[in-house]
Amino acid sequence: MNSQSIALTQPGSFEAAPHATHHGGRRGIGPFLRHFVEMFVAMMVGMPLFGMPLRSLQGVLLGPSSVGIPELRALGMAAAMTVAMVIWMRFRRHSSRATTEMAAAMVVPTVALFPLLWAGIISSGMLVGLGHVLMLPGMLAVMLYRRSEYGL
Repeated sequence: MNSQSIALTQPGSFEAAPHATHHGGRRGIGPFLRHFVEMFVAMMVGMPLFGMPLRSLQGVLLGPSSVGIPELRALGMAAAMTVAMVIWMRFRRHSSRATTEMAAAMVVPTVALFPLLWAGIISSGMLVGLGHVLMLPGMLAVMLYRRSEYGL
């Protein structure tokens, strides 16, 4: 057992972390790809399921004019996709660390595009689309970095 598979469950006691149960202990490209597809599906479900309520909440909290701010629109869409992905990863018993890393892999690419928007290199219409496209290699990078978490 390595240090990545140990979790502090109660003060003074260690036991195996439950993260390995989501793929039944199987290893290989199959469980790895299945996780990637599951995350993609969760993202697609999250867009309409959480996107509209988040946009409405944004309008209520920040005013109707805030809905037209491209950075907020892009962050709202990234958040909607991330919420669905987090729910699914927790359902599949991934660790909090793995879930947080995957959430960051989905939000960081969008935020990283903001300077390109501000410099006029990309348009506000391109911001959301490029953010979505860059989420996929970001997720893949996290999965490769934490291979044991995702079945490789």
